[in-house]
Amino acid sequence: MWRWPLIHRLTGRPRIDGLWHASLEPTPESHIPPEGNRGPIEAYLAISQTYWRFSARLITKESHSTTRSHFWIQENSQDLEWVSFIYDNSPRQRYQHRSSRHLGTCTLRPGSRIPEKMSATYFTDRYTQGDIQLQLIGRDGTVAAFNEAEEKRAELETARDRSRARKAKLRAWLPPKWRQQSGRSPETVSRSN
Repeated sequence: MWRWPLIHRLTGRPRIDGLWHASLEPTPESHIPPEGNRGPIEAYLAISQTYWRFSARLITKESHSTTRSHFWIQENSQDLEWVSFIYDNSPRQRYQHRSSRHLGTCTLRPGSRIPEKMSATYFTDRYTQGDIQLQLIGRDGTVAAFNEAEEKRAELETARDRSRARKAKLRAWLPPKWRQQSGRSPETVSRSN
């Protein structure tokens, strides 16, 4: 119910559920082993959210993270909340010789109530920290593995490309006067003339 437009406007809580493509950039000061990945690290963030509950799973080729706790932050000068969460990262067995299980915290800072892009910061108990840039892929965040997220991203990008191509073909059939109206419907154009 809090997602309904009128009610959502009254809250400072952004809607950030879904599948996000993430790029992690560790700082140069991070304590990363010589054979470790210094970034950028490609990842996917799958967020499940209600007004009261929040869960995020960060999935990379080498590991996955699960939320242990979260809290919403609202600065006095802002009317939009941020979310901070503590996560538990479990590397795959083949990478545990250089990347042990660890805890970390992350703060997501959406710029609007229904963002398509976000930025974040993170730090871990392994003395690594950095920035994360996120781009929304879609509202369905149900993925279990990195490859599955990659496939979902490719499917959605293909569907968007097809949709753009169909719209371009339709615009080509419109009379020139309607094409100049930058997306206004023919009914609106005819009424305004």
